[in-house]
Amino acid sequence: MIIKGINPVPEAKLRLYKEYNMTPDSVADDVQAIKDWINKQPHLPNFEKAVVDSDKWIENVLLMVKNSMAKAKNVIDMYFSLRTLHPTLFQGRDPTLPAMKRSFEDVHIVILPGLTKEGSRVMLMRINNPDPDDYDLEAHMKRALMLMEIYLRDGVDFTGLQVVHDFKNFKLGHLTHFNLQLLKMMSTGMKGYQFRLPKTIMMNAPSHIDTLMTVCRPFINAKVMARVKIIKDQTKLVDEMPPEMVPVEYGGTAPSVEELNNQWRDILIKNRPYLAAVDSLRTNESLRLEKKFIQTEFGGEKQSFRRLAVD
Repeated sequence: MIIKGINPVPEAKLRLYKEYNMTPDSVADDVQAIKDWINKQPHLPNFEKAVVDSDKWIENVLLMVKNSMAKAKNVIDMYFSLRTLHPTLFQGRDPTLPAMKRSFEDVHIVILPGLTKEGSRVMLMRINNPDPDDYDLEAHMKRALMLMEIYLRDGVDFTGLQVVHDFKNFKLGHLTHFNLQLLKMMSTGMKGYQFRLPKTIMMNAPSHIDTLMTVCRPFINAKVMARVKIIKDQTKLVDEMPPEMVPVEYGGTAPSVEELNNQWRDILIKNRPYLAAVDSLRTNESLRLEKKFIQTEFGGEKQSFRRLAVD
């Protein structure tokens, strides 16, 4: 059973419609215009065959970028281009594979039920297995992107995605797994899911957190870094969001993180065919009419990919 509060909230979506000056008619027109544009791009795949409700998917992209047609086209191009240019993050996104099964046990990654008073969703991540030797950063990155994949398909009803990190079990040895190439791929991979990041909360931060921040700083937008808040007392998380969003072990009334983690595992397993379908959709770069999306880190000449989208 899906816990109440994780499904998209209809009232929240209507609020976004009003804020972004959208109507059902305008959305229908814009979706059709984007579909026509996609069909004219020879390098893009035919994603309508894989995404059953492609109109809803495009609408969610429009909501994600505040109803900007230009940004929506940019994100859609990046979404498929990244599967060609950074395949590592989009291969093996199968929740039944051994590496993924271990990931669910070693690290809890969940989107909390409900919305903050600002209308944001909240993703919480914490290490469950404190042994650094078992830490698989690549698998955990894939899972985080998989959760965002579900929201991109099922409904963008939030103004931003806040992130909460619980570093209680983070050891100095975990830093050895922060491969710079993986961090670079994750930084660019997020550009296919340009959810705004209004706040990042760190709890139970150890003394070596400064070293981690130094390692990650080159790959994170300065605005995102400026919005990091450190909480020394984890029970103060209820001061940051409604108690019904906060897991019970942090002083709230939401289900435990372990319970939410298990639920998200079930959701991803149920969506295994969908994940496989979208991950097979890649660009044919030899057919691209414009080369503006190719940048030096992909082996091209230009740099035009933005960093993480924030407002």
